[in-house]
Amino acid sequence: MMTKKVICTVCYSDYMLSTYRKNMQPALQYNSDLLSETVLSPEDCILPLVSVIRLHGHGELINMQHLHNFVQIAQANPRTTVSLWTKRKDFVKKYFAKHDKPCNMILIYSNPIVDTIVDKLPPYFDKSFNGVSEDNFKEQQNCTGQQCKDCLLCYTPGTIPIIVEAVKKSDLYGDKKRKTVNPGKPVMVSHAKRKGVHISKMTGKLDGLLAINTNTVTNKFCQKMSGNTLH
Repeated sequence: MMTKKVICTVCYSDYMLSTYRKNMQPALQYNSDLLSETVLSPEDCILPLVSVIRLHGHGELINMQHLHNFVQIAQANPRTTVSLWTKRKDFVKKYFAKHDKPCNMILIYSNPIVDTIVDKLPPYFDKSFNGVSEDNFKEQQNCTGQQCKDCLLCYTPGTIPIIVEAVKKSDLYGDKKRKTVNPGKPVMVSHAKRKGVHISKMTGKLDGLLAINTNTVTNKFCQKMSGNTLH
């Protein structure tokens, strides 16, 4: 039976935070702890006045409290479109079966399986994001290297629901493995030195966008998926 590649095995975030962007871990671990272990105060939910913000350029939902805090953030900032990328459709289904989804919140199912397209959205999701090899699904590719701030397909409600990103073969099947560093001990963070969520200014393809990120390296789901293949 053919092995299906899991995009998490070549996770850019896991590689970055374990190597040349290791200095980002304390701030992102602070967010991981804050969002998954506490209930945000109304003051902590207020964001800078921006049109869009990304939830998880790095990281993944840790638990239901984490998702609840993201919903609280969306509700506290009705003029900002809040787009959440997640593979945790189990959390999403369970949570929104009992809670209303804010109208300014876009839920994007991050398809973990390379070279497959999720065209039937899981419950409560607005869009799916699918990574495919450059030579596959060419006619359906609509995320092909443009800057996110110039496209905003993922941040605009009511637009195309199926996002298909072309991923370079060298990133998927190159000789250099991106996951090269053992995450080691969790990063210790003093909460007393911070207040509210840490907001990141993104770079690269996401340059010009703000994001609320968490620590991929200490996320148990991410680490399990990063060593996973499905048959």
